Amino acid sequence: MAVVRTESLPTPPEWTFFSGVFSFPFQQHSLSRWLYQVVGFTVLLLVMATIAAVSAQYGAGRFGMVLAFFVLPMIWIGIWSFSFASANFLCIVEGTAAGANEIREWPEPSWRDWVPKLVYLAWIASIPLVLASALAGLVPEEGPPRVLVAAGLFCVIYPICLMSALEANSSFAMFTWPIVRSLYRNPGDWLSFFGVTLLVTLPLVMIPAAWLTARLGDWSPYLMAAVMGPLAATTLFVVARLFGRLAWKISGIDRKWARRRRLSIPDDRQRTSPG
Repeated sequence: MAVVRTESLPTPPEWTFFSGVFSFPFQQHSLSRWLYQVVGFTVLLLVMATIAAVSAQYGAGRFGMVLAFFVLPMIWIGIWSFSFASANFLCIVEGTAAGANEIREWPEPSWRDWVPKLVYLAWIASIPLVLASALAGLVPEEGPPRVLVAAGLFCVIYPICLMSALEANSSFAMFTWPIVRSLYRNPGDWLSFFGVTLLVTLPLVMIPAAWLTARLGDWSPYLMAAVMGPLAATTLFVVARLFGRLAWKISGIDRKWARRRRLSIPDDRQRTSPG
């Protein structure tokens, strides 16, 4: 007799952009990484709040030497936080795009391995930034309208460029044909991704940040940092999960899984004869 070992396929999500998305940062396999990210963002914001408080009370020119002791830690904490965020983002995207419900392979515990991920994401962001700025320059009115148009165009172009770079496995491939083709083959998936992402970033980051800034006189900047740190980390993990689900959906893996599941179902009419 022969023993055939089969690997069970992960259960596909019932709702692509909702199932296991908003609870993802708090799941057991990702909770510790989320907590580290919360600490990084919160400490960075606390240092920035300290610098702002010292500058507002005493003036940057008079106490420049004192501020220098805060600026250097802020730079290093910023590099650690953003590079760690970049490494986590790419791991979540790649694992989710491959169909994994749980992320098992996280970044190596060395910030030197994280920095290239930060450079990679920043380099890809440079092209959408230039394009968004150039297109926003067509807006006749300067000021906030032009800035809002540039920000909106950047948020639309950047996912396309990043998806293309990941699909081609090249940091120089900003627009690949499979990703461009998916814009008209899977318009509903792209619109769902942008819509849910907007619904995530508005209540978790933009609205709290605007409200806390308006109530700056009533709220301590340190309390604002303590609130915004967890919100920023949660937004990062949720958006990365959404981006991975979009890549998973437009790649057609769900259709391949359905076909493999149908083939893996045993047929009662077929019998194996011992021999």
